[in-house]
Amino acid sequence: MRRSSIFVALLGAVLTLEAPALAQTFGPRSRSSWETPQNFAIELRIGSFSENIDGQLGLAGRGPFQEIFCSTRDPNAAAGTAVGCPLRFRGGLEFDWQILRLGPVGSLGVGAIASYSNATARAPATAGMTSTDPTVWRRTAQDTSLQVLQSSIHAVLRVDVLARRIRWLPLAPYAKAGIALAPWWVTNGERNARDPITNEDAIGLSHGFFLAGGVAVMLDTFEPDVARQWDQTSGVNHSYLFFELNYTYLGGFTRRTLDVGGLAWTAGVAIEF
Repeated sequence: MRRSSIFVALLGAVLTLEAPALAQTFGPRSRSSWETPQNFAIELRIGSFSENIDGQLGLAGRGPFQEIFCSTRDPNAAAGTAVGCPLRFRGGLEFDWQILRLGPVGSLGVGAIASYSNATARAPATAGMTSTDPTVWRRTAQDTSLQVLQSSIHAVLRVDVLARRIRWLPLAPYAKAGIALAPWWVTNGERNARDPITNEDAIGLSHGFFLAGGVAVMLDTFEPDVARQWDQTSGVNHSYLFFELNYTYLGGFTRRTLDVGGLAWTAGVAIEF
């Protein structure tokens, strides 16, 4: 009994000494003593614009989007004079609420993205077009544009344990998954284009899901003193450069919608505060 009592006493003493360290490492925010509370993140995003309109119709590479927005802009050129789709960009913002700190591993939260993109080309002279008969469809001198305002609400898992604990490996991988909405409209000159059959404006609302995975490089590593001062004066805990691949399906769940989503890349800067 005496030996057991001594063992229990020693174990209690060790746990008492280790309690502050464990609380600091696995506490609710898992931050250094000088860090301000961290609850949110903001990303400034720019990436490629992608769509699956022709693929949705089973006409990948020769459908209406390819014919209009990926062929020549010369008003006198025939349809089907393809030059390839130019690189088009999507710009946007993301705001995340980091609800739960997973000890030293990372954070789990919810986020929202709003972004804008468009594709512009010379408008066709007639409603009918076919690449097999290039005399049917020619360009006008007027531009037509497909404009997309894409948004998502998603869960975010950020794993920052490497970036926070290993100075020479400042990488923080992350993953996102959620639902996506995309109002879209087609302009013809200064007004909305109209459906030649229904005479309605060419506008719509597409919906689906959003998936993304990427890696962020923590910039604190390169200037730790500046990062610490920025945290203490402005409340910005960390700053990052990031790159991600994302896939957005916008073809609809219960009803079919125009799939103005697809596989794309995104890069940008982020801060946590």
